[in-house]
Amino acid sequence: MALEFDHRAIAWNSGDAAGTNYVVNSLSFQPTAQMFTTNEQANATDAVTTTTNARLCVGLASSTSNRFCMGFLDVDGAAAADTQEIYRNDAIAASVSTAGAMDGLLDLSAKASDGYTLTVDDQIPASIMVFVTSWGGDAVEAEVITFIEAASAPLAVDYTLAGAFQGNAVIIVGCQLTAAAPTAGVQDSGLMVGWATGASNQYVRMMNSDEASTNADCDQYARSDECLAMCTVAGGNPNARASFTQWNSDGFRLTWAARGVTNRRYMAMVVRGGQWQAETHTVNGASAGSTSTVSGLSFQPVGGLSASHLQTETTAGTSTGSLTQSWGCWSSTSWRRWMDYTELDGAGHMDIQLGIDYDSILVA
Repeated sequence: MALEFDHRAIAWNSGDAAGTNYVVNSLSFQPTAQMFTTNEQANATDAVTTTTNARLCVGLASSTSNRFCMGFLDVDGAAAADTQEIYRNDAIAASVSTAGAMDGLLDLSAKASDGYTLTVDDQIPASIMVFVTSWGGDAVEAEVITFIEAASAPLAVDYTLAGAFQGNAVIIVGCQLTAAAPTAGVQDSGLMVGWATGASNQYVRMMNSDEASTNADCDQYARSDECLAMCTVAGGNPNARASFTQWNSDGFRLTWAARGVTNRRYMAMVVRGGQWQAETHTVNGASAGSTSTVSGLSFQPVGGLSASHLQTETTAGTSTGSLTQSWGCWSSTSWRRWMDYTELDGAGHMDIQLGIDYDSILVA
């Protein structure tokens, strides 16, 4: 069976008590690898909201027992930045309160030949939409691993899989927390996502908002020659940067250009099977009708993910102000969706906008 791909939006409602199930049983395959994203948009139709908090989370899962998530809360309109982070090893999406404590958990509780079940383990205080991307078919193996940052060398590090297989693609997610999961705390809202299919095909997107800053202090970073980056706590340029170097028979190798915080946490999902390609492209967003064409692949895509910080590529090792995290996924010209989080740097208070759209893969 060829590589199969599906994406959809599931409403995680604040009124749904612990034990509530969301059942998906309309797939033509059993998911092997899954990615989950949120931003506290609850709309089932296109919408932009300018007076709501940002409740971002990214989850990775290969099974009901091999799943992790990282996320943060950023409070809109606060006089000083009010940010918290959360990292869990028992859920695919989680929410954190202003006190830095868990206040919402959504877990992958079952997988079937034609879908999966998500279960509310802890009731969430605000309704959000969860984007779910699923791969199966020829994606015969997938595994999520976690690893920690060291403050110094070695620069080249091999990361191994319990399944001891060589992957085709890896997705890496990281945060500012340094404690093992499950954990949460009052912390900068630092979050990064990177992916790679080879040393010449990788991308990283990093953002950070400084906790307790009286004038919103935001940083973001995006590179096409790295797959991991995290800025200094309290903002500034990234003090952790790594590039994907090679696939190994039982995992992969990262070469670190910088390592700065002992025990800072990362998770990675490696998938084997199918054909994958990580690409970076630019498009003139100031001109209607501008296009960016991907060509020369050795296969016809069944779907894809997109991410953007809505700026040109940053200089290596240098962050820029303000931040935008734009997520998109698609499987055809008529089946696509997008969510976005934007925070204005230097505002006198926290100024957050959230967007969601069901007929685009990138919106500014």
